[in-house]
Amino acid sequence: MEGGPLVNVHANDAAGLVQRLSSIAESVSFDVAASGVEDAGAEALAAALRDINCKLHTLDITHNNVGDAGAEALAAALRDANCKLHTLVIGGNSISVAGAEALAAALRDANCKLHTLDIVWNDVGDAGAEALAAALRDANCKLHTLDISRNRISVAGAEALAAALRDANCKLHTLDIAYNAVGDAGAEALAAALRDAHCKLHTLDIT
Repeated sequence: MEGGPLVNVHANDAAGLVQRLSSIAESVSFDVAASGVEDAGAEALAAALRDINCKLHTLDITHNNVGDAGAEALAAALRDANCKLHTLVIGGNSISVAGAEALAAALRDANCKLHTLDIVWNDVGDAGAEALAAALRDANCKLHTLDISRNRISVAGAEALAAALRDANCKLHTLDIAYNAVGDAGAEALAAALRDAHCKLHTLDIT
């Protein structure tokens, strides 16, 4: 990763994760993908992100066992003024509506610096997509890249995201909503959004 060393940790105890992170003072990218991390590990990482000395800007926690409690802890960290994270990759976990709603609330917070959110292969559904879409319409939201593919999203979620793309406050330029069930109506809503003068999107995947 640009700007500092990439740290790959294969450990599933929360204390071990944070100890490893704190031992590398200049780390800006931290990779714990496929490491058996559960909610307790995510909560410990969230606590580290709130530390004023933490320089981390990229966290990859893909393919673990993080649920809504872990997502909520990370969301709370994103709202902390000390948190410098701008890229969160949390795909392939067990996050549902509650976790998505917590992350959406964080995106609306002025302290949140996140510009890239990868939440692929979870179970946020239409309600989670709608919460994230509402966040995209908030002036405080800085997100420009969202991967919400493989999340059991149907027409309602696609239409909510399309409405967000038409909002002047929405900064999104990359949206991946592939492998969902948006159907023709969802695709048509997204296509209509692309024709709106306010839409800044230049990359869309609805495979």
